[in-house]
Amino acid sequence: MSATTDPYEMRYVGFVDILGFGALVEAAHAQPERRKAIAEALKTAREVDAPHNGETGLSFHFFSDSIIASAHRTEDGLWHLLLALDSLAHNLLVKDIWVRGGVAVGGVYVDPDLVFGTGINRAYALESTIAVHPRIILGKQVMKDAEEYARTSAWSENYFVSRIRRDTDGVNYLHYLVDYVAVNGTTISEATKGAEEHPLVHQGNAIRAALQKRIDDAIENPAIYAKAKWFAQYWNDAVVNRNIEADLFLKSIALAGSSNTTSPLPFRGTPG
Repeated sequence: MSATTDPYEMRYVGFVDILGFGALVEAAHAQPERRKAIAEALKTAREVDAPHNGETGLSFHFFSDSIIASAHRTEDGLWHLLLALDSLAHNLLVKDIWVRGGVAVGGVYVDPDLVFGTGINRAYALESTIAVHPRIILGKQVMKDAEEYARTSAWSENYFVSRIRRDTDGVNYLHYLVDYVAVNGTTISEATKGAEEHPLVHQGNAIRAALQKRIDDAIENPAIYAKAKWFAQYWNDAVVNRNIEADLFLKSIALAGSSNTTSPLPFRGTPG
């Protein structure tokens, strides 16, 4: 898994699709601040530092609503790529923009102007056929490498256990709500005075409100609702401990069918 100077090499490759990008671009056409915010979120991902500040060959190529990112097939290369994709997904989520993607291993030719190879094909296949929901999933070989790195490196193990989640369908994906898990790691009653003003609390509540609006607005659109429901369940399962929700800064998202009628209704024809 050593790095190489050959333009075509085995690399970790991420293929990411920005969901609803066409409508997003149309909406941003007349909104300079919106355009600026999207551009900054995309650029920030390229500026993420490598775990050990080593050479990882991290590269990004943007094609309309698609992003191809790759790095050397090394321990540092894997986590530099995953942390960059984590940053991308999270920064866009803050703007109420969702992504879907896949990360694979394969041959890639990469230079500043050109990128192609089997690795891109494999990452695209994961994104387009398996990811389904707004998540960035990790292919089988990527997971094998990540597990091997975690067995031999304490820092890799820390990233592995905190940044990767396994979904109910068996697929592993990037856990980019980890900051909000930390926010709810301290209850309101335990927190110091003024903790509710922390930027992550405000940001988390804004994300939650946007997710709730997505759920409420998509009730009559099953395809969109399915994606919103997945994200809401991800939020509820990862961020919110229902047993102490009243004492948490970030609350759960209400889903259709999650509440019941609190008082019985009379049967038709029941005498008054």
